Parts: sequence; structure tokens; C-alpha cells
Amino acid sequence: MNEFLSDNNNQSSMMRLMAFICIVTALLIAVAITIFGFIKGNDAVSIVRELIYLCFGILGFGFGGKVIQKMTEKINNL
Repeated sequence: MNEFLSDNNNQSSMMRLMAFICIVTALLIAVAITIFGFIKGNDAVSIVRELIYLCFGILGFGFGGKVIQKMTEKINNL
């Protein structure tokens, strides 16, 4: 696990840790959406919709930072 969270210089990468945490959180929310949808049936449409938005928001925060980091690295290397 330590090798997965370290970059090419063998230093700990907080960006990879943040992305990993966001993916795990989004997967847990996806499982909750599925279970909640099966339990509540048609009554859960609005709540499931909000959980889906939350899931996409978490994934956006997780990978949005990586996109910005790569863009700034690209600008600095010019």
C-alpha cells in the first residue's frame, strides 16, 4: 500500500491518498444508493438522486485537484 501512495521519488503523495479516499467514499455511497433503492423502492427517488449528486461531487473533488496539479506542472515546465 505504501508503494501505491508514493510518487516516482518514493515520497508520500497526498494527492494519491486524497483520490484513494474519494474513490472509497464514492463506492460506499454507491453501495448505500443501491441498498437504499432496493429497500425503499419508488419512495427513494429524490434521496437517491441527491446521493448520486453527492457521489459525483466527491469524485470531482478527488480528481479535480489532480487535474489542477497537472495543469500547473505543465505551465511551469514551459
